[in-house]
Amino acid sequence: MSEYGWKQLSQWDIPPKDAYINYMRVKTGLSEEICTYILVKRTDQGDKYAQYKYVKKEDVSQSILDKVGNI
Repeated sequence: MSEYGWKQLSQWDIPPKDAYINYMRVKTGLSEEICTYILVKRTDQGDKYAQYKYVKKEDVSQSILDKVGNI
């Protein structure tokens, strides 16, 4: 079974140029950050293992974005 979702990138991650990326501003009482998320497709490999592959911009449809929802 495959499903789509958001995966947060760390400050050291460099996403592929063709990946579908989204950003979210996070404010706390002490700071404000812009967090980066990449759209991924999760495939269950069995035995409690999952494979995550990034989704290319060209492959993203409105129905995928509707399924995955907001960050």
